[in-house]
Formats: sequence, structure tokens, C-alpha cells
Amino acid sequence: MVKRFKAETRIDHPRFSAESTSLQCRNQGFSLIELLIVISVIGIIASIAIPNLVQSKAAANEAAANNPPL
Repeated sequence: MVKRFKAETRIDHPRFSAESTSLQCRNQGFSLIELLIVISVIGIIASIAIPNLVQSKAAANEAAANNPPL
């Protein structure tokens, strides 16, 4: 038999209470999942950016070697 909840069922968790504000909920800090997501995003961005920076530096060195200063 499926148990059905009435519309007036109350959730007594502080995150779902009407009185709590977003600042009160964020006082708990970051969860491990949030930190892992941020670290993985930074890693993805770095894996894209670092090869491009190395390639740009090599092109700049080649251009500097072909055009010596006056």
C-alpha cells in the first residue's frame, strides 16, 4: 500500500523552513562535493589554458628570433 502525504505535511528541516534565510543555511560551509566540483572545473580550465600558453610563448620566441631588436 502506498502511503500518501497530505498537503499540510510539514518538513521540520532548517533548510526548508520559511524562517531560515540563505545566510543561515550557508553558515555550515561548503560540502565536499562542492569543493570537488570546483577543483575539477579549475583542472579542466587549466588543461585547456596551459597548452595554449606554451604554444603562444613558443610563437613569441620564434617571432623575436626572426626580428632582432634594433
